[in-house]
Amino acid sequence: MVHVLQGQHLGPDRFIAAYAAGYLLAGGYRQNPLEVMAYDLQGQFDAGFELFDVAAEVGRRLADHLSPHHATNP
Repeated sequence: MVHVLQGQHLGPDRFIAAYAAGYLLAGGYRQNPLEVMAYDLQGQFDAGFELFDVAAEVGRRLADHLSPHHATNP
């Protein structure tokens, strides 16, 4: 579900580009920032955290990750 929401927020072309770049630059599948986000949110769900708006959280995290500040200060 998280990847579907990521794709909706980014659009198909940007999602594919971000996923490929994350895979290549971060060192593989599990270090890919889009996968890290998905695993983190799945972990919150599995741990029984309070309900939250997953779509809004994905949007917030993508905005944080893709912001110019993040790009210059990883």
